[in-house]
Amino acid sequence: MVSSNPVQSTVPLSEDSGRELCLFSEPWEICLPSEFEPYYTVTIARSEADLKTTYAMRYEMYCKKLRSLPSEDYPDDLEIDAFDPSAVNFVSKIDGEVVGCTRLVFPMNGKFLMETGPEAFTLPDWVSRSVTCESSRLIGKRACFTDGKKIRQSHFLLKSACLWSLANGYRYWLVAAQYDFYKVQVAKGWPFIVLGPPKQYHNGIYIPVMHGLKELMNRVFSVDP
Repeated sequence: MVSSNPVQSTVPLSEDSGRELCLFSEPWEICLPSEFEPYYTVTIARSEADLKTTYAMRYEMYCKKLRSLPSEDYPDDLEIDAFDPSAVNFVSKIDGEVVGCTRLVFPMNGKFLMETGPEAFTLPDWVSRSVTCESSRLIGKRACFTDGKKIRQSHFLLKSACLWSLANGYRYWLVAAQYDFYKVQVAKGWPFIVLGPPKQYHNGIYIPVMHGLKELMNRVFSVDP
């Protein structure tokens, strides 16, 4: 459980903001079922080792498996971009080993990640950049405990990131969603605000969407699998 008076530290939000983010020393174990403790945890990645592991996982997933990013752009086999220095990275661990990750990124030079590059999306002018962050790079390896109980890692990683976002004053997430995945999640009842038509992006068809975080908590993360 998170202590009533958690130790806090701050990091700059982004180049474009004077706000600072609150990072709790015991971040989001509160969102995990008690039977998972202490074997499975979700925390904010702060150590160089944990961050390097997430970059390596991203390289294997997005450059080698999905081929959505060119591997030749990452000669060290670490998928890192210009948004990482100000990103908040979450990692899930089983017995201390990183088995999943995701991150939240913030505008840089006035643009979100999905608004950059040759395949950039154009977002509506009404998208508020002060209360919105972008969710990206979700990876969850198949994971289970020794008794065979499986963990839906994507659920707990995203729930942790959602709790963190709300605690830090954010109300919305942007997501460049793979189109087939988007259709599956719509059928499951996920709340989406569509920001534009699907288009070619990162070697696939993606659609720009937004989540209202309070609605996401109430409709998706209120019950754990």
